[in-house]
Amino acid sequence: MKEVIIYSPGAYKAYGHSFDYSKGLASALSQLDYIVYIYGIDGPLRYPSPIREVRFEALEDKPNHGSILQKISWGFKRISSSGNLLKKFVVFYGSFKEKPLVLFETFEYFSLATHIKKFSNNYFCIFHDTNFNFKQTSLVAGCYKYMARVPSKKIVKNSIKSFVHGEKMKANFVEQIGNSLEDKVEHIPYGAPLPLEINQNQKEISKRELGLEKDTYYLLSFGTLREDKEYLPIYTALQTIDNWRWIIAGPEGDLSYNSIKSSLKEFKIEHKVMMFPKFIRNEEQALFFTAADIVINLYKPFIRHESGTAQLARTFNVPVIVAGPPDLTSYVDEKEIGWVLKEENTLEKVLKSFEKMEPQDSNKIKENIKKLAAENSWPYVIKRILSFK
Repeated sequence: MKEVIIYSPGAYKAYGHSFDYSKGLASALSQLDYIVYIYGIDGPLRYPSPIREVRFEALEDKPNHGSILQKISWGFKRISSSGNLLKKFVVFYGSFKEKPLVLFETFEYFSLATHIKKFSNNYFCIFHDTNFNFKQTSLVAGCYKYMARVPSKKIVKNSIKSFVHGEKMKANFVEQIGNSLEDKVEHIPYGAPLPLEINQNQKEISKRELGLEKDTYYLLSFGTLREDKEYLPIYTALQTIDNWRWIIAGPEGDLSYNSIKSSLKEFKIEHKVMMFPKFIRNEEQALFFTAADIVINLYKPFIRHESGTAQLARTFNVPVIVAGPPDLTSYVDEKEIGWVLKEENTLEKVLKSFEKMEPQDSNKIKENIKKLAAENSWPYVIKRILSFK
């Protein structure tokens, strides 16, 4: 029987995209008759059968919001904890008579590079971020990412293939690690579940369950609050538009809800925003996406990672408004599944045009989303990954 281990420290944690991503990969692999193990730090989330769970205790891995010294201390503890987790993983991997394929979904660069030769040419690796520079949320994070180029080279060199989510991410990554490793890096779509059939009745039910107004338009910001996301365009647009409201749903990351509340108060738009400050589990996701008219995901221009939220929106046939990573903006533009914010195309203009959109234009966007969702589903992503085996 074919076996594969997905290494994802955050796979059982109630924050970030690791759970959704690991579940998507594992479910698709199971359909291909693989026995799938998910190896991660223990947490509250559970996977459906036949996925096999392998859990370990480790240092709590949530971002530190303290002083620079506290962040540095937390960072060293995280590297040490990641190293200990990998030592246990090496033992687990070695317990198999025939070595299973390994898929490193998320990881800490330095600790993985220390152990990576033990898995040489028997693993795939996914890099969700290729921004190895100082354009980060803090000097500490920037220094760490800049130094991470060295272990990243080692990880890529010893892999069967390493993957990123887009051509421009690949170009940026190769620039960071060197042209000699270009053939080792491929780009794959960011997967999502197969598209669901959503009708108007479902939207009304979801709005009612969330306590939303029936005849009001809603923007949805979904996922972890982060400093590399842009919120100013939303604040300014809500100041001038009366018939739109903003749903924020997700846990805190390196940005707090108190910071958001402070900005809402400054712009005098508190009454236009509904907050759901928690990790949204799989079974709750449909409630938020079907209640929304548009999903909005704006990143700062220097970001070079994908948006799991923008991909998840495909499943619920919801158009998106994006800004930031070139792969994300090109994807939305070329596939005609939403709007890209530009200097001449402000959020206010986009929202007003959406209100006036003809039914045939709206239906065309939905058909584009539905087609793309089927083409870039998790089964397709896994088949693409395994084609290099």
